[in-house]
Amino acid sequence: MKLYYYLERQNIFKLFAALTLLTIAVDFLTQRYIFTSTVYYNSFSEQLSMDQIDNIIANKDKSFYFVYPIEAVLLLLKCLCITIVIQAGLFFRNINISYSKVFKISILGEFVFLAPQLIKFLWFYFSKQAYTIDDLKTFFPLSALNIFDEKTLPLLWYYPLKTINIFEVIYWFVLGFLISNLIKRDFNASLNIVLSSYIPALVIWVSFIMFLVVTLNPV
Repeated sequence: MKLYYYLERQNIFKLFAALTLLTIAVDFLTQRYIFTSTVYYNSFSEQLSMDQIDNIIANKDKSFYFVYPIEAVLLLLKCLCITIVIQAGLFFRNINISYSKVFKISILGEFVFLAPQLIKFLWFYFSKQAYTIDDLKTFFPLSALNIFDEKTLPLLWYYPLKTINIFEVIYWFVLGFLISNLIKRDFNASLNIVLSSYIPALVIWVSFIMFLVVTLNPV
């Protein structure tokens, strides 16, 4: 409870800046120490020449300056969309809360998703086995994707199975906790607001991604 009131007093711009910097920092470490030149050679040595692989690596290094600002914008858009979804759930229950307060909750909730990024970094950083880009792209800790063999799994199911993970569930409970403190109602009622508004939106989003996969990668 003390932690909530401490976070509640924090400036919304500082919170988002902290979230963005931490996200970019983990991504930078992953690109620097996990997506190494060796990984690219392991991934493309049978398909491309050494010069072509070197060009891919060089272009990747140059793209850093463009990727991180885009990453920050996408993170902002995600927080804004989550805010709208939660705000809609509150509205239909006749609960009037300012948009900025709900936006702050969506920012705080996003800190949960730093955990799987950090776990992924540590997992491959200390891994003694050779891995490829496909291994990195299909790895998501504590997700339903780990149950299946990604080599035989259709591409269509990668994203939905990756979305079903323990961190997503923790995220729901964190949002429920933050909302319960904000609207001064019990946790179960607040969690119900989250589940009834966020999950339908998540299903729509996952369905949209699956539609894109089918469209862009026809059988």
